Formats: sequence, structure tokens, C-alpha cells
Amino acid sequence: MIDDAALRAMSAEQRREIRRRITDIDGVEPGMTLERSRYRIGQVAYSVIPLAMAAWIALLATTLPDRYQADQWRVTWVGFDIVLTVLLVAMGWSGLHLRHILIPLMIVIATLLCCDAWFDLTLSAGSAEEWVSILTAVCAEIPLAIAIFLRARKMILATARATARALGNPDPTALYRLPLLIEVIDIPASNTTEPNQPEN
Repeated sequence: MIDDAALRAMSAEQRREIRRRITDIDGVEPGMTLERSRYRIGQVAYSVIPLAMAAWIALLATTLPDRYQADQWRVTWVGFDIVLTVLLVAMGWSGLHLRHILIPLMIVIATLLCCDAWFDLTLSAGSAEEWVSILTAVCAEIPLAIAIFLRARKMILATARATARALGNPDPTALYRLPLLIEVIDIPASNTTEPNQPEN
């Protein structure tokens, strides 16, 4: 039997070849096959959603009026900003405590900032507040969203690279080249750290 020391001495390519040969001999575990099947079914369902959205957009584009009197205007914007503030607090907490949920929170917050800029710009067009909305979007909302997106991307790649090294795979260089992991992977405890004890 190959011991741990011999495995560590191998190159990443050699370890991948061993995994491939073991899979060829043993086959794929039933649980993994089931998980892949569920994922494929989900992807087929998700691929239908853009088609439905395209039809919905076409309907809205031809039927919505150019002007509309909204009731609860204050509630809409105050509620939006309350949600954004709560998410910012959660992002700050998860960042201080080094929790992995920080990454999805950052992506959601950056997306909401882009939505905020979009609605501010489009709804204030032609009004006295138009230039305020432009300055807010250009100087605050969009730059902050970009900075948060880039930081989240960096964290995703860092996590992916640590996982790849633990599995003996080459480091990913871009998110679009990163294979999606849809099964649970057991990583040796020696290659992991506690959330509050980052590696030096």
C-alpha cells in the first residue's frame, strides 16, 4: 500500500493519474452519481428561466406605461436601504470572524449597489435630482460594488487554490476555468485551519 509520505512525494499529475485509475477500477459511487443527476436536472430547469424572462421582458416593454404614480415610494427606498445596511453589518461581522459566508454576502451587496445605482439614475432622469444620482453612482455605488466584486473574486480563487493544493490539482488561474465541485470532498485535517486561526 502507498503511504502518505509516498503520495506527498508524487507530483500533482501523478496523483491525478492514480485517482483516475482508481475511479476506472472502482467506478463512481452511487451517491456521487445521484448528486450529479440532481445537478443536471437543476441545470436544465435553470436554463428554462432565461427563456421565460425574455418573454416577460418583451411583455413589459410593450405594455408598461412610460410614467407611473407609485404609492409607498418612501417605504420602497427606505426598506431597500435597511436591507442593504443589515447585509453590510453581516458582511462586517463575517469578515471580522473570518467566516466563509462573507463571500456570498459580498456578491449580494455588490449586486444591490449596482441595482441602487441603476434605479437612482433611471428614475431621476430629467429631474432636479439627476446630477446627485449621477455623482452618487459614479463616485460611490459603482466603485464600491466593483471593489467588493473584485475582493470576493480574490477570496473565491484563494479558497479554490487551497482546495486544489489539498487535492493535488494545479492552481486555477481564472474563475471561468475553475471546475465546479458538486460532491463532498474529504480534505485531510492537516491541510485545514480553524476559522479563527489563519495560517501565518
